[in-house]
Amino acid sequence: MKKKIILLNKFPKIIVNDLKKKFKNIQFIENVKLDSYTTLSAIISLKRQQFESLFLNLNLKKYVNLKWIHIPFSGAENLQYLKKFTNIDFTNSKKIQSTQVAEHAIGMLLALSRKIYFLSRYGIKAKFDFLPIELKNKKILILGYGSVGQAIAKKLRYFDVIISVLVNKKFKKPKFISKVYGQKDISKAFRNNDIIFIAIPLNKKTYSIISDKQLNSLKKDSLVISISRENIFNLKSLKKFLNKKKNNQTSFGLDFFSRTFIEKNRLLSNRKNVLLTPHIAGLSDDYNDRHLKFIIKNIKNFQKNLKLENDF
Repeated sequence: MKKKIILLNKFPKIIVNDLKKKFKNIQFIENVKLDSYTTLSAIISLKRQQFESLFLNLNLKKYVNLKWIHIPFSGAENLQYLKKFTNIDFTNSKKIQSTQVAEHAIGMLLALSRKIYFLSRYGIKAKFDFLPIELKNKKILILGYGSVGQAIAKKLRYFDVIISVLVNKKFKKPKFISKVYGQKDISKAFRNNDIIFIAIPLNKKTYSIISDKQLNSLKKDSLVISISRENIFNLKSLKKFLNKKKNNQTSFGLDFFSRTFIEKNRLLSNRKNVLLTPHIAGLSDDYNDRHLKFIIKNIKNFQKNLKLENDF
C-alpha cells in the first residue's frame, strides 16, 4: 500500500516535525514546487492568506490522487466552484470558530445594551441618549442555527431571555427555543423580537436577504448583531435606514465591514448607534491550538479512510 502524501502548506517547522513523528505511515511535504508532486493525496493549510496564495494559480485537475483539501476558515461562499471536484473532500473550520464568534456576538450585545460602547466613544461624562437595556425577558431572534447560532443560543440561555430561531430546514427543537420561524417569515420575526442575531452563511439565497422590508419591521429600540458577511444586508437599504433620524434608537453591532467599505461609507463608522469590528469574531488565543487538534483528528481519519469532519 502506497504512503499517502500530504502537503503541509507553510506549516511551522516544529509542527511539521511533530506530525512526522505521530504519523510515520504518511509522507509529509512542505514548501515545495507542486508540479513535482502531482501524486499528492491531501493539501492542508493553517492560515487563510497562505491558502489563498497557494490556490490562486493551482490547477486541481493535475492532481489525480488528491482526495482532501482543508480550507482554514469558515466562510467558503467564494469557493463553491470547488464542489465540481467530486472526487475531493473539502473541509473547513466552521465548527472550530463557533466559541469565539458567539462570545464576540454576546460581547457586542452587552457593549450596546449596557451603553459601554457609547461611553467609550464619548467619555464617561456623556449623557445617555436613552437608558441601558436589561436583557431579562427580552425576545431574541437568531437567524441561522448552525454551529455559531447554536453557540449563541446556549450562551444566551443564562440571561433569562426568550429565544427564537429562523432556519431554512427542519431540525429537532431544543426545549429552550421558544419559537421557530421559516425564511419566508423573516419580516414577521424581526417585528416580534427585541434583539436580532444574524449568523447565516452568505449564498445565493441569503444575498441581500435583509433589505428595506425587514429593516423597517424592526422595533424602534431594537438591537441587531451580525457576525455574517456584509452582503447579507442590502447595503443601500442599511445606509438609508440609518440615515433616518427616527431610527437612531435602533443599534447595530456589525463584525464584517471591509476597509474599502468603511472608506466609502465613513458616516456609518461615526454613528453613535453603530458598533463596527473588522471581521475579528473568529480570532482568539485558543483558536490555533483547537484548529491544529482538529487537523490532527482529520489526518487520523484520512489515514484510516474514515469520514472527515467539517466537510462543506
